[in-house]
Amino acid sequence: MADGLFSSEKPSVQTEPSSIRNTILDFLIQKLNPQLFPTSAKTFIETMQGNKEQITEKNFTPEELVAIKNLIEITQNRGDVQYSDYLDFMKKQQKEKGTIPASIRPSILSMLDPIGNVQSTLGRFTYSRDPQGNLVVIDNYDFNKQKPSTDAIYGAIRNYAGEKIPTGSGRGVRINLGNIGNQTYQPIQYKDPFADTIR
Repeated sequence: MADGLFSSEKPSVQTEPSSIRNTILDFLIQKLNPQLFPTSAKTFIETMQGNKEQITEKNFTPEELVAIKNLIEITQNRGDVQYSDYLDFMKKQQKEKGTIPASIRPSILSMLDPIGNVQSTLGRFTYSRDPQGNLVVIDNYDFNKQKPSTDAIYGAIRNYAGEKIPTGSGRGVRINLGNIGNQTYQPIQYKDPFADTIR
């Protein structure tokens, strides 16, 4: 049952965190109702609770999908998005529209705007056109080891995530942004990890 902030359902657990702080964090996260949180936190909580379903365009709001498309546009057909591209995108938005994101670097405040949710959900990713001409984002939702963060809460969460869902053990990401624009993105050589599975 997941009616309020906390859920009474017992989720499947991926790995057992080792440190006391991570054990406490894990206990709390296992009790949260992910449906009450913005995209980045919802995806995080669901994944930590054992959800292994592929992350698709359905996991993002319309505003976040527009942010992904605009972010890709500034990379000039390079085929990937890096953390520096988020900063360039945010600077461009500030110059053109006067908008200032809640957080330039990934932090707990990233949940407050579309680009922040995209950055703290996807981070770096690749993109290309599929045979039908659709612009597709490919990634893996996992966590690499992080340098100490100046944001204590975010740093603790990242430390926990890196232990619970280390690189290569997370959820696949395949976001179909549709057949938009007439750009021809450089093809990325990748094997879709879900090509041989039933969706």
